Amino acid sequence: MNTKKELIDRIYFLLWEDQTSPVFDKEKVIMPSIHSIIDDICRCKVTNIITGQAIKWGLLDFVYKEKTLNVPRSLLLNQDIDEETKRTIVSNTAEFQNKGTFEVNGNIVNYWGKTDNELVGLSGINGFHKRGSQIFFAYKFPNSIIKVSDFWDIEKDEQLELIDFRESKKNKPCYCIKPTKNGKVAVFYNIEWMVRIAYSDAIEGMEDDDDECGFPSDYGIKILPYLVVGELLINTSEINKGKELLVKGYSALEDMYSFYATPAKQYRKKIKSTPLIFNMR
Repeated sequence: MNTKKELIDRIYFLLWEDQTSPVFDKEKVIMPSIHSIIDDICRCKVTNIITGQAIKWGLLDFVYKEKTLNVPRSLLLNQDIDEETKRTIVSNTAEFQNKGTFEVNGNIVNYWGKTDNELVGLSGINGFHKRGSQIFFAYKFPNSIIKVSDFWDIEKDEQLELIDFRESKKNKPCYCIKPTKNGKVAVFYNIEWMVRIAYSDAIEGMEDDDDECGFPSDYGIKILPYLVVGELLINTSEINKGKELLVKGYSALEDMYSFYATPAKQYRKKIKSTPLIFNMR
């Protein structure tokens, strides 16, 4: 992998500028551009600004991660709760984590501790929930997450069904992804066994000179300086030179994708058709 210093040195070499340049300021112009392009590449949503065509792939090996969750069975509230409630009695907390998140009547609630039959340090309650309401386990995604690929039901060895969080819960194992002000959560229904989540995680930003860019092999220095400088030059009217550099950067990017990206799944659309009826005489 290439370091921040290697990338910076190459960028200013291509610019034919000193690293103290006030026009191409390292921290205000260059580094934000590097991190923005890295983010676009990891999301596989880069657009070739010369042709206007998108350069898309699927799952990138170097940002792909998996998380196995042991989903606990749902609980029941043993008391009424509202916005003022800081701890609540429930049916049993043995399988729930020491701290975490749950859903009750569509309300995402956080808790910071538990006893044998209580969840304590509650926050996020948005109204009244009466005794007997069902509590479902919710998993809060890391803030760095880019995209969730799939949820796999390990017990049944099949894809877990996704439902819209605005829909009513089904009577079979399923999950929904719900947005909150602190990020997205996955809520699980009618399931009390292991689930594997596959997702893409963002690359951590570079701060120190020896921090690495996160791209495999030497693809960082083959791609990033050319895309950064190419875009800067086009925006400062050096269009021909900018295009030459962008072509090199896009070519290296497609090469990296071909080696380190799994293409997105292609699903065939089912076409309804009227069966042919032959009149046999």
